Amino acid sequence: MVLHLSFKQKMILMIALTLIGFIGLAFVAANALRQMNGTTHVVNQLTEQQNHLNALQIDLLLAANSLSPGASPDLLTTLPKMYLPVLQPGGAAGLTDSKLAEALTQWVNTMTEWLRLHSELGIDRESGARGQAQSIVINLRDQIFSLFSNVFQTFSTQLDSLNDNPTPDAYNATEAALADFEQSVEEYEFVDLYGPTLESLRQALETIGQLNASIMQHDIQARMQQEALLSRIKQQVSELNNRLATARTAALKASEQAERLILTASIGIASLVVILLWLMQRRVSLTLNSTVTTLNHIAQGDLSKRLQVSSGKQDEFDRVGHAVNRVTQDLSSALIEVQRGSAELQQGATALRSTLHDLVISNDEASRQTESVAASVQEIASTVHQMAEETAQAHSQASTASTAAESGRESVQLAMSAIESVHDIFNTLKQNANELEKASERVDSVTGLINGLAEQTNMLALNAAIEAARAGDAGRGFSVVADEVRGLAEKTVAATSNINSIVSDMKQQMNRLLNSISSGSAQVMQGKAMSEQASHEIHQMKALVDEVASRNHILATSIEEIAQTTVVISDSMSQVTALTQISNDKLHTVEGFSEQVAIQSEQQKTVTQRFRCT
Repeated sequence: MVLHLSFKQKMILMIALTLIGFIGLAFVAANALRQMNGTTHVVNQLTEQQNHLNALQIDLLLAANSLSPGASPDLLTTLPKMYLPVLQPGGAAGLTDSKLAEALTQWVNTMTEWLRLHSELGIDRESGARGQAQSIVINLRDQIFSLFSNVFQTFSTQLDSLNDNPTPDAYNATEAALADFEQSVEEYEFVDLYGPTLESLRQALETIGQLNASIMQHDIQARMQQEALLSRIKQQVSELNNRLATARTAALKASEQAERLILTASIGIASLVVILLWLMQRRVSLTLNSTVTTLNHIAQGDLSKRLQVSSGKQDEFDRVGHAVNRVTQDLSSALIEVQRGSAELQQGATALRSTLHDLVISNDEASRQTESVAASVQEIASTVHQMAEETAQAHSQASTASTAAESGRESVQLAMSAIESVHDIFNTLKQNANELEKASERVDSVTGLINGLAEQTNMLALNAAIEAARAGDAGRGFSVVADEVRGLAEKTVAATSNINSIVSDMKQQMNRLLNSISSGSAQVMQGKAMSEQASHEIHQMKALVDEVASRNHILATSIEEIAQTTVVISDSMSQVTALTQISNDKLHTVEGFSEQVAIQSEQQKTVTQRFRCT
């Protein structure tokens, strides 16, 4: 079906298929990129979630190491704000452990309570419960008697040891020292003096003991919660690593599938374009070769050659072939008519020359018989009558020759018009070829645009590869995708280069076509010049024939005068002799003219015989 399309339709079909192919390729590439973006998005989410978990581990360890009695709880309050939103389960990159956020909240609450207990206990000896106990001891030191200085000093030392190292042993030792101090006070019956102070001191000591016990309990609980939380985080990180590996594998498969689809589509489009270009080049080459061969035969005078055309198509080359064939046929018919007219003219000139020769002989005989004209008036009258008939016949033949010459001139004019049509057709063909060359330049601009897009894609892929390299291991999968995209961009550049090469070859073919058209146009113009020369020569021949007719008319008049003179020939013999001599001279002149007509017709016949017509 494609073979029966015209050249213009083939060009439109090729451009349309190329555009459709590129649109399909863009659709395939966009679909593949969407799949790759989806998998890449999942990889990025998993990587981001993994980074959040790693950051949470680091922040937990930093918080656990940096938290000390008296530290601000702001570090603990920022952790839930930062990480609770990202620890929610669900989603493509969500966590599977639903208790991870709860474990973080419990640990933060435990550590907050631990800080509160430390604050209540006192961050140093002058604050909290320890400060209260220290204040009581200082007041009691000012009131103590030397009698109790040893036991008081022992208690004070144990209390300092408890404040420095709040262990159960230190607490028991401090409580035992306080009991000894109380026992000494009771033994010496100073309970009324020191009893309330000692009671306050015991309450402060019990408070310190309770706070130390709670702090130790919360410390153990916090450590257990921290270990459990870190274990859950590590488990989630391991699970995310597995999911990340699966997502990266899916991304790699999507990239490979996209590469195969784009490569297959590109090869299919390129193959289709190459096949169409080959068919068009083959059709154009065969048609132009046939056209050039036929035109060369026509230029050499063989008007029987015809271009091979197909009447069932509307191909531009077929229309050109039809036009050239019509012009050749018309020119051949015109030349046949010219040849026929030349032959008839030559025959008429020969007959005229023979007749004139007879008239010359008759006039010579009449001159010799002038002296006996009086005795042969009847014979002279008969001879004059015969001369009148011959002259009328010569005049008729001259008129026929003039008509044939006029017909030949009109035929040459028609041939010139046909040659003008051929010249116009060649100009139209040249314009069509120039438009085809402009169309090929537009194809160059399209491929240039595709090439620019491919280069921009290459730059984007290079930037993506650089960013992936900066991201390290987390961006390795994206780096592979960027490398594949860059490879596809390079292949696209190579494909557009091949298309540019094909279009360049087509331009060279069109340039050769334009050169052939220019050569054919020059040959047509040469034929036009020769036709103009033939028309001019036919015009001269007609003028000569008209002059012969005029001479014949003069001759007829002279013969009529001779006929009239025969009546009075006896009276004017000298006039008859003079008129006979004049007639003889004129016949010689007419005979010369007839010889020139014969020569001209022979030359015209020679010129037209070099053309072989159907």
